[in-house]
Amino acid sequence: MRLADALGTSPEELLGIRRGRRKKEAESPESLRLWRKLRQVEKLSPTERRDVIRYIEALVERRELKRERE
Repeated sequence: MRLADALGTSPEELLGIRRGRRKKEAESPESLRLWRKLRQVEKLSPTERRDVIRYIEALVERRELKRERE
């Protein structure tokens, strides 16, 4: 859910279950670059994909902890 929120999409769209429209902010050059990279991640092995997801989750959690401390 956190990854979908960060990307401005639904979990279903992120998993390829349903196509949807991304929010306008998700159409920035940085977001488009992120989408291209995520498509490359899909080609990795299951273990490598899990590692990428864990890393993303750690970054999001760290950001949330920073916000709580402020």
